[in-house]
Amino acid sequence: ASRLQRSDLHLRMAGLVSDAEERARHLALATVRADENVAQILEDGAAMARSRGAWESAADLLKRARALTPPGQLDAEHRRGIAAAECQVYAGERPRARQLLADILAGPLTRPLRADALRVLAEISYNDEHSVEARRLYEEALGYTDDPRRVVHIELGLSYLSGQLGDPAAGSLHATRALAQAEATGDKALLAPALALCTMFDYLCGRGVSWDKMQRSLVLEDRGAVMPLLVHPSTVNAIL
Repeated sequence: ASRLQRSDLHLRMAGLVSDAEERARHLALATVRADENVAQILEDGAAMARSRGAWESAADLLKRARALTPPGQLDAEHRRGIAAAECQVYAGERPRARQLLADILAGPLTRPLRADALRVLAEISYNDEHSVEARRLYEEALGYTDDPRRVVHIELGLSYLSGQLGDPAAGSLHATRALAQAEATGDKALLAPALALCTMFDYLCGRGVSWDKMQRSLVLEDRGAVMPLLVHPSTVNAIL
């Protein structure tokens, strides 16, 4: 079949299937020009893929959504690119994610999106055992945002990294900052890990175990959340 025929077939298939992720894949193969509606459908399909742990599929859909984002909508293009890189990290494709983020960071970015890109790059550096670089990137990311939710994610990263580097005092400081910001947002998904890390670092710094704090963390825990194993409240509770 010719390219045009194949594109037409995929477009027809997109109208027949009921699964959002499958529909997104057909639209991705049928669309050759920038189209925000299609890009949004691909982004929604990526969310479905993420929900079942299909990180590579999610990354592919987000990269295609980025490519189909109309010119002039740079924030949407960069946001989709950063999300794609994060999915690549979870899919075990850190070198590709690093390159994608480097390309994004090389261009103009809003402050919040630059903070997001630097945070994900810091996570890659930590997993590549470049701890000093990871700390620098996390700290640089903090300088680009005052959004409480973004600050919590960055401070949690710094807290976890400090713990792995054997610096409980720094870990406690960052965990406390994360908790303060999480309390301000009222977001349970952010409160649970912040409480857990505060409890762990209280213990590591010789202040004993606050079981009330630990119990509150367990009540708020989302066991399906994607985060390092040693940040999950249930893991921290088991260790303590």
